[in-house]
Amino acid sequence: MAHHVPIVAVAASDAEGLKNERARFQDLWGGSSVQYEPDAAVMLNRGKSENEVVMAVEKNRMGAVNKSIIFQLGGVNFLLTAVPLLKNV
Repeated sequence: MAHHVPIVAVAASDAEGLKNERARFQDLWGGSSVQYEPDAAVMLNRGKSENEVVMAVEKNRMGAVNKSIIFQLGGVNFLLTAVPLLKNV
């Protein structure tokens, strides 16, 4: 953040996280540094229907947390369209 260069990383869920209904930030594989280092963490999970994706902000040092947006998944191009619903997770 000090250098104003965004970095995006992808992490895998551990075995316990894959057994749950949705993966959470604390389920990421990689030890305590994965939990501590990021300034923000956004998780993507399937929604209640097959064509929904839930994007949840689970860590944010600069703002709100535990907020989610539901997107409609639009086929082969992975087009995400926001559904007008913002809720706490």
